Amino acid sequence: MAVLGLASLMTSCGSTSGRSASGPGAAIGSRASVYFVSETKGWKLRKAYKPRPDDPVTSRAEPSLDWYAEHERYPDPSSSRSVRLSGHDAPIAQLEGTLAGFELRARTVHGLTAKAGSSPDGPRVVLLPVASDYTVMTLSYELSLDELIEWSNALQAVDEVG
Repeated sequence: MAVLGLASLMTSCGSTSGRSASGPGAAIGSRASVYFVSETKGWKLRKAYKPRPDDPVTSRAEPSLDWYAEHERYPDPSSSRSVRLSGHDAPIAQLEGTLAGFELRARTVHGLTAKAGSSPDGPRVVLLPVASDYTVMTLSYELSLDELIEWSNALQAVDEVG
């Protein structure tokens, strides 16, 4: 049921109900789950999931994981691009500390001081601090760092009702 609710929430980007008027920065100070949708044209939601607090996999592997969604785009029939979007109950510094081997630098995303970078052989990431103890991460193996930052700048905050 949580998967369907989050999937409905994440695909409601055509509706304005439940949406923050000013993007991720509007969520600063909120302690509750903060959800986002991509406003980037051509991207489709492939999967969305909000794990139970006692989920045996995510509670051990990613204890700060609040929710995640996978978005996909097919620029041509023979290739695809994907982005994983996730919310974490952790300050940006704590989440950054879990990314060993990543070279992250300060970047402005939605007017906030985010961290963005990559590991030598891995994905590119953007960490967006939407509250003092809540961080949203975008991650992609296919997009360049500049493309991922642009994708992240198109995020819109929504609430659970939205």
